[in-house]
Amino acid sequence: MLSIEQGLKPQVFHQHQDLLLSTVQQDFSSVIDRLKASAGDSATPLNSVHLATTTEIPAASGLFLGVTDTSTASLPSDLLTIQLTRKTPEELPDPAVASANHLFFRIPRSKKGEMQFVTCVLPACIDAATKVFQTNAPRIAVVDDDGKDVSVGVMIALSWILLDNDGTVRHGSAPTGELLHSEDAHARACVPPRTDTWILPAATKTDTRTRLQWILDKRPGANPSRSTLQRVNEFLMSPRRVA
Repeated sequence: MLSIEQGLKPQVFHQHQDLLLSTVQQDFSSVIDRLKASAGDSATPLNSVHLATTTEIPAASGLFLGVTDTSTASLPSDLLTIQLTRKTPEELPDPAVASANHLFFRIPRSKKGEMQFVTCVLPACIDAATKVFQTNAPRIAVVDDDGKDVSVGVMIALSWILLDNDGTVRHGSAPTGELLHSEDAHARACVPPRTDTWILPAATKTDTRTRLQWILDKRPGANPSRSTLQRVNEFLMSPRRVA
């Protein structure tokens, strides 16, 4: 491949192949130089997360909220990491190391991105989280670019699904599998359907406000957008089948 022959590492090429394939010939060399400079020679991943940047909310819940840290080592493999970003692939590459315990979602700042958040990101995150909460000593970290917006929305949803209003893990059978309306084809594509069933009641505004307050008490800088909160409320306040 020409880009690799010009000194671009294979890993960097694969991370940016869409950009490279769409670049016109006269701009190709400058794009190659920019990617080589941004990759550098560091042995640490360009896109990683560190436990020190997270806060457990509520205490002893197993749910952590934090910020993506692009300079430190990855989180432990036994911890489910849900990483969200509003950045473009040029601003933040895909994770350097693929892992079943590391979910990565890019949510564009657009109507399409907001729809993707409620129809794909939330159900996929909850599906993975509920499976983790069926294990001993579950731990889940939710992070985004600044720990203030979409990560807060996902945390509100997870804490409603997984925790009672007093912050303890829900008793009885845990919800599993698909968490959006069964007729939603996009959601079915994101989260495979299951055969077992658990009915989760719709949340109320008091329920979601309580969980947002848990977050604000621990991370006063959290500032989810009105759109993020509306999407989370839309998701949680509708009766749904958990299959």
